[in-house]
Amino acid sequence: STRRYPDPQPKGLRSALATLYGCTPEQLLIGRGSDEAIDLLVRGLCAPGRDAVVVTPPVFGMYAVCARLQNAPLVEVPLVD
Repeated sequence: STRRYPDPQPKGLRSALATLYGCTPEQLLIGRGSDEAIDLLVRGLCAPGRDAVVVTPPVFGMYAVCARLQNAPLVEVPLVD
């Protein structure tokens, strides 16, 4: 229903996208918005206290929030023209 949040990893969508992109559903990560997607990526790829999150400002603020929650340093690398 439209009053409920969608499934975190909807099987039908993952299957359709896997077919479209020529990969397996297990290779896809579906997010219910950018905040959730960034959080899942940082939690899945950064070991607490060992890995860092590298960003190029200006950047979406959720990277800093998720890095802090995961105890991962935030490293800012300026863009060059």
